[in-house]
Amino acid sequence: MLESLMTNPYAWAFLGACTIFSVVFGIWQWYKSKRKKELSCYKNSYTIVKGGKSLLPDLELKYKNEQIQELVITKYAIWNSGNEVLQRSDIVEIKPLQVSCTAENTRILDVKILQESDETNQFVIADVDKEHARIEFDYADPKDGIVIQIMHTGESQDIMVECKIKGGKKVKILNKDKKRKYNKFVENVMVIGLGIMFFIMLFFMLLTILVSIMSMGQKFWESLISVVGSGACVLTMGVTYYKLLKDVYYINIPSGLRKTIGNDEFYK
Repeated sequence: MLESLMTNPYAWAFLGACTIFSVVFGIWQWYKSKRKKELSCYKNSYTIVKGGKSLLPDLELKYKNEQIQELVITKYAIWNSGNEVLQRSDIVEIKPLQVSCTAENTRILDVKILQESDETNQFVIADVDKEHARIEFDYADPKDGIVIQIMHTGESQDIMVECKIKGGKKVKILNKDKKRKYNKFVENVMVIGLGIMFFIMLFFMLLTILVSIMSMGQKFWESLISVVGSGACVLTMGVTYYKLLKDVYYINIPSGLRKTIGNDEFYK
């Protein structure tokens, strides 16, 4: 039965299709990982005062002698998520790295840096007004970044990080977004499909090893080639599947910034 299954052309055709798919997907992943300049950010917010009511009944807050009716603390982790060093000169002058208010009833009260992965990056809050807070730096290696804390009025969604990189893209926002539902569905289908193919290939590899062991004495080299070939296919598929899982579900915040941002659920 095992030998008949291993000589079944449909079984080998399926294995061939799986291999081709994994190779194509691997090429696509390689294309995605080509040289790129990119900044990513992830935020976490806490509402302290809402509608003039504080979480602590006896707490009264004033800013420059003005009673605070709304106060939100938003933390942003911002880091170099590309694979090239970012220099100060890589940032478009009229589109600097900055925190901005997107609503009329929102204003920035204070911004400070809580954590930086490398002091030599020289991240600084260069300029702050009610609507903007510009962030400057000397350079940032891949995975270098900072965590900033913004005290502001309004809602957390009314604060955003923006920037334009020469030869790159806008800041990549990694928090959950309702607009990603369609893309998320496609990504889930890809994960499930590739997972099924991976376990089927794993089954066929174990089957190949078993048949090869049984016929090892008669066709040693052919059996060895079959084992090595099937193992390579499964390894390729496994690595590809692991990479897909990380890309789809896992937010790769640098380890030095994770604790400061204050959330252990770093999943998309």
